[in-house]
Amino acid sequence: MKRQQVIVVCGCVRWFLVEVSIVWIGILPSALDALTIARPNFGVPVFAEPGGVFKVEVKDDAGRNASQWSAVLMNDLQSWTATVEQAEYGTYVDNNTVTGYRLTVRVPASVSPEVFKLVVSHPNGGVATNRNAVSIVQNLETNFYILHYTDIQVTAKEPTNPDTGEANLNGDIKGSIREIYWHAPAVNLINPRFMFHTGDEKENNWGGETEYELYIEASCSMRTPAFVSRGNNDSTTTTDVWRRQFGVETYSCTMGSFYICMKDFREDNFMPWFSDDYVASFANSAIKYRLFGQHFNSGSRQWMPPTGQGLDPDLMLVGHGHVNSILQESPYHIIETAAAFVRGSVGFFQFNKSADDWTCTTLGDPWFQLMSYGATARITNTLGYANDGTQTTNTATIVNNIPKNFHDGRVRFLLQNAAMGYKVTNGQLLAQYAYNSGSNMAVLVKVNIPASGGITVSISQVDANYNGMPDAWEITYFGSTSNPLGAANYDWDHDGQDNLHEYMAGTTPTDPLSVFKITSSTMDASGKLVLQWPSVAGKSYGIQASANLLGFQNTADAPIAGTGGILTKSLTIGPALRGFYRIVVIP
Repeated sequence: MKRQQVIVVCGCVRWFLVEVSIVWIGILPSALDALTIARPNFGVPVFAEPGGVFKVEVKDDAGRNASQWSAVLMNDLQSWTATVEQAEYGTYVDNNTVTGYRLTVRVPASVSPEVFKLVVSHPNGGVATNRNAVSIVQNLETNFYILHYTDIQVTAKEPTNPDTGEANLNGDIKGSIREIYWHAPAVNLINPRFMFHTGDEKENNWGGETEYELYIEASCSMRTPAFVSRGNNDSTTTTDVWRRQFGVETYSCTMGSFYICMKDFREDNFMPWFSDDYVASFANSAIKYRLFGQHFNSGSRQWMPPTGQGLDPDLMLVGHGHVNSILQESPYHIIETAAAFVRGSVGFFQFNKSADDWTCTTLGDPWFQLMSYGATARITNTLGYANDGTQTTNTATIVNNIPKNFHDGRVRFLLQNAAMGYKVTNGQLLAQYAYNSGSNMAVLVKVNIPASGGITVSISQVDANYNGMPDAWEITYFGSTSNPLGAANYDWDHDGQDNLHEYMAGTTPTDPLSVFKITSSTMDASGKLVLQWPSVAGKSYGIQASANLLGFQNTADAPIAGTGGILTKSLTIGPALRGFYRIVVIP
């Protein structure tokens, strides 16, 4: 009987995980006659966590092949392909009053936590897109805040008063399109979970649907989702126009355990549905907080929850009066915020999550103005270098003259692409992704912005000298990034592996006893090959085999998670008498 011969080698194979994004080529119309996205829309957004799901309502003809729907999430830099897991046809659209498709869409786990344009397409129906429609949040059950932004009442493109941003049309002083663009940088720094618009988006006597397009385009410069309702000064807007531009006028939304509802101030198209949906939220034990929005709490077609029946919302926010006022404190707060056209007046509402409840902690004095005057905001960000993709390092110096702490602030750096990415000081790196065909990298950073204070965020490459090892790792073990004994191809501790492969394996490059190698290879009584090697917690391993060393193939065992101790793996050897086996580290 011939004795089976096995030669075992050990090494570090550098694998690169490449993520491919699909970029839509061509013109993306806002809607096609054959296919429109009814929801989510600019004024009726949806929220999901990375890897989670959300629903889409599509108006389209019956009979579409369910497996051919596609969905893409897009921001201004890149796109992420989502997965349409289910497509159902029925009375699912506009609060279950119109036939169409209800799609269940799975978000990629790798998607950046930002707000996205949604693109939905079908080869037989066409393509449609809605702006600022899908917001990705890392964890829906964490503390957040919102901005109540009401009564912007746009009445012109440009302001007649550059100090305030207000416009004057026929003696009526209200807001301007330019003023919204002035507000946007401050809003983007603050980064509310969402904006809460309670009506009067445009003045009655200024234009029509084209002007709403200008308003929405300006509002989308705020990279945050917006819940929008219709007010009395939106009265010249037909329901069809409103739904095309904003989405259904009366609606509800659940964001994890947080329930949000908006009641239209112009019509009662969905009154039975709305009251039933609101009451049903109290029978849902998963819902812990209810935020109610409408233009005002009296007059026209307002709706108030029935009293004395345990159906009180936790908070109602309204506009209309152009003043900051607490209209009611019991049995629940009703709070009014001044007109946003007055130097960006907003209400700030902080919601904190406990184990089984939500609490709003800013009911007493929630108001402030975004702007000092004109285009000058009360919260600013000064960048050390151009934020245009040309740099490999940068700083963001944020000065906050608003007496509120914005613990979920945001800065997005646009930089040159870097193989090992970037590191951040004074901030939390949330996401980094390539754009511009891989030439550039966007880095999204969370910043805790102190009230009436400032903070400087710095960003630099993890591997500034491009040798495949993080600079911080080199400094830890070799004292600097320029030590010749710490070069990638030098073996400091003479254990047979150079410094680069020590880094990749997670071993200590200055300790000859810390080395990635197979420590035991035996054949057991059943003829199986038994391999043992020291592992590092957080690393993953694979086993590869070759018949002639001309090429290795992966076995079916990967990934094998490291434990920090010795790993043992048994392999059934095939009929060949000779074989070569190696262990590889999977990044």
